Parts: sequence; structure tokens; C-alpha cells
Amino acid sequence: MRTGEQHIDTAAWMQAIFNRSEQAGTRRERTKQALLRAGIELIAEEQTDLSILAITQKAGVSNGSFYNFFKDRTQFFDAVAEYAVNNLASIFDLAADQDLDSIDAAAMNIRILAYAHRLVPTLSKSIVRRSPDFYTMPNELVRKLRQRISAGVDDGSFHVASTETAAAIVFGANAMLGQRLHEDATLNSRTAGDDLALDLLRMLGVSEERALQAIARSIDDYLTPPQ
Repeated sequence: MRTGEQHIDTAAWMQAIFNRSEQAGTRRERTKQALLRAGIELIAEEQTDLSILAITQKAGVSNGSFYNFFKDRTQFFDAVAEYAVNNLASIFDLAADQDLDSIDAAAMNIRILAYAHRLVPTLSKSIVRRSPDFYTMPNELVRKLRQRISAGVDDGSFHVASTETAAAIVFGANAMLGQRLHEDATLNSRTAGDDLALDLLRMLGVSEERALQAIARSIDDYLTPPQ
């Protein structure tokens, strides 16, 4: 464990995040969701080199049902990564639950996403590898990121020429931080996330004093499985 980085039950954290999303309705939807959630657990546990049979056993569904949705393991884990990116938007909701203002909420989101690179490295590498695709494809994470920045512009917290450009920079910077963390095992994700949040808030037009206040907030409550 790296200095300053606490131990997290990764699988529990990930599943708790995804349990905030609504349960699917039809039997077919529930089967697909069971497979995707099993994939999330496997990614969290760094066990992606498994047979289709092992995956379906993990999900508690029949072996044949896998092929109703996916042609092979590669397509399956790509779909799991997309599913995870959509549901990681729940992190943004956690900040909203705390009734944070635009600046504090943005700082919290940036810092938690930065820490997630260490928390779930396999998922992080998927995001880093496909970051242009994830940014341009419809997904909740990017939608809420745009929404967060737009709200900050509307309430006078952020000052940017283009909300879309700002959102692209924030998303891209976080993805590139993930690459740095994967390449340098000695880099502390908390410190790096704080530095990134500080720089991005300044880019968004926030004063240094206010940005420092925002990153001084504890993120520990966000690093335990939410109820």
C-alpha cells in the first residue's frame, strides 16, 4: 500500500456504486445486468483472463445466455467498461447528495475519479485507452461532467469561453493522470488528484484561495461503500 493511500475493499466499493442504479425490469435485462455486474467484480479483482463458463458462473446465469449478448470475452469486457463508465456517474450524485456548491462538487468529482485510477486499475486502463471514444459516445459520466461545469458557469463559479471545451479538458486531463499513475507506481493518487483538481479549478476561473479550500475537504466518506 502506498504512503497516504488507505486500503479499500474495491469490489464492495464498485458494487455499492452500481447498486445505486435502477434494477432492470425484464428477465433478459436482468440476465444482461447480472453478467455486467459480474464483469465489474472481475475487473475490480483483476481477474479478466477467465473462461466464458467461469464468467457465467460468477453471474449465476447459464453458459449459453452469454452469447445472447456478447460474441466473445473481449466484447464482453468492452461492454463492462462502458457500463462502468456510465455508472461511475453515481460519484457525481454522491457530491450532489452532500449539497456541495459547484466548486466543491467539481473538486470532489475530480479527486475521486483520480483516486479511482488506483482503486480499479483495469477499468482505469480501459478508460485511458478509449478516452476519446468514451468522451464522444453518449454516457452519463460525461453528460454529468458537462452539466456540472455548465451549472458552475450559470451560477458564476466558473468562467470559461466554452463549456464543451472545458469539459473535454477536465475529462482528458483525468484520463492522462490515469496513464501517469499506471506508469509511475510511486506517484500518490491522492496528492496527484489534489494537484489536478487545483490546476483545473484555476483553469475554470476559480481563485487559488478558493480552490485550495475546495481540495482541503476530506474525500474519505466517498471511499467507503455508500448505502
